[in-house]
Amino acid sequence: MKSETVLQREAYDSYLPDVLALYEQHWLEVCWRRDKFNLAPDHAKYRALEKAGILRIYTARESGIVVGYALFMVSQHLHYKDIKVAVNDLFFVSPDRRGEWLGVKLLKFARDSLRAEGVQAWTLRMKKNLSWDAIAKRAGLEEVDRVWLGWLGA
Repeated sequence: MKSETVLQREAYDSYLPDVLALYEQHWLEVCWRRDKFNLAPDHAKYRALEKAGILRIYTARESGIVVGYALFMVSQHLHYKDIKVAVNDLFFVSPDRRGEWLGVKLLKFARDSLRAEGVQAWTLRMKKNLSWDAIAKRAGLEEVDRVWLGWLGA
């Protein structure tokens, strides 16, 4: 029997030890130019963003194990200072848990939590090779922007 999924907001240090294995899986699945972008999260910066009240972490856990996560940075919008916006940093659902509505449930939980704290707009970026379009639409998002990325380094 499958255990109940617990959706919750978490602190960075309580989330981190349980998610490191998923981070590598996430990176392998979606990273553009893995030959240039080594997986090396800046834990000190994440902690500083959390301390500043900017970082929000929402997780899905089953039997205590993280099976999905959504991270957002919350602040006043730079172009529209009267709008409080949540810009996503990461969104991932373990491949063995996809197709079970977990991604939709996690995003709706994050959306409702963000709304409850006064966030007025939110974003969800996704990699072109791993489209979450159906999940985004079910969570109430609409496609607005496109992002292009180029390598400038050595």
